[in-house]
Amino acid sequence: MRMFVVAAALVAGMAFGIAQAEDRGVEALNGTWTVDVEKTYEAVSKSPDFAGLPAEQKAMMEKEMKSQMAAMVVIIEESTITMKIEGNDESEQVMDFEVVSHEGDKWTIKTTDRRDEGEEPAEPDTVTIEWSDDDHMSMAKEGDPVAMFLVRKE
Repeated sequence: MRMFVVAAALVAGMAFGIAQAEDRGVEALNGTWTVDVEKTYEAVSKSPDFAGLPAEQKAMMEKEMKSQMAAMVVIIEESTITMKIEGNDESEQVMDFEVVSHEGDKWTIKTTDRRDEGEEPAEPDTVTIEWSDDDHMSMAKEGDPVAMFLVRKE
């Protein structure tokens, strides 16, 4: 009997987790996110482009990349994504986005960089979002072998 109760609790817990994933709406994206520096750097370091670099160059790039990633903030509000490096106003990149599809924890969005008046309109990018839980996700642009791992900032 005890085994049945434990099994029933596990199944109920898994069903609750699946229901939560399926119930996650676009508003779940809203908030301020920071880069999971170690996880993102690990993905970068495994990429073919990075793997072929000399060790001395890798070491120099690691320090610079980790510093920039640690200062990066991603702010998502309704249909806008703003990426910037804290303390560097010139680094701000603003994009409009729309959810194209989502199935459970895997979403596809289209992002379009905002341009200044008179500039050519930007071509949209396809981005895949994969949720780990409500406070952790990865974002990868189509064709880019490296995802950026994000953590919701509290």
